[in-house]
Amino acid sequence: MLLAICPGGATSNLITHLAKGDVALSITLTAITSCITVLSIPFLLNLSMHHFLGSGQMIELDIPQTILQIFMITVLPVSIGMILNSKKPELSRKFEKTVKVLSGIFLVLIILGAIVRERQNIIPYFIQVGPASLALNLITMFLGYLGATLMKVTHPQRTSITIEVGIQNGTLGITIASAILNNPTMAVPSAIYSLIMFATGAIFSVWTNKSSNPT
Repeated sequence: MLLAICPGGATSNLITHLAKGDVALSITLTAITSCITVLSIPFLLNLSMHHFLGSGQMIELDIPQTILQIFMITVLPVSIGMILNSKKPELSRKFEKTVKVLSGIFLVLIILGAIVRERQNIIPYFIQVGPASLALNLITMFLGYLGATLMKVTHPQRTSITIEVGIQNGTLGITIASAILNNPTMAVPSAIYSLIMFATGAIFSVWTNKSSNPT
């Protein structure tokens, strides 16, 4: 549930670019969902923990503090990037590649940190949550693609919507589990999903590029 309620992240924008999708639409969707989830994640997470963990294992979140932390992780960086791109496009383009590389490295380090912390149990965890993570990823991407097709949007827009729906902000899920909930075990599904979504995102990128250029 923690993973499912997270928004898309910068990774979705990067994969959209590689898949030759509508990057502007991808960034816009990321910004909108990031703003919405600042408020929705704390409440949905509380409801999920109450339902699945029960009162005995319930972790009461400090809602205002959690909202502030999620805002700092998601909305603030996106807002700074959009303002910088609007006001200083030359400077934005200058640092674009560097920021993409650094964000990729940061994501890898976050995933490795979660895996190393749970290294004794990583194989059983992968067996346990891997199929569910793959199913979540494939189903959401399929529904995103189907919905975009029914709306009769352009091919680049359909690509962006599919990727945005299927690529979750795994970094946020790991951070919430590790730093806010102080439960590294809850970070494992987000780490595993992040590994899976890179593979499915790459496959989808190759497929959508070939379908748009059949020759």
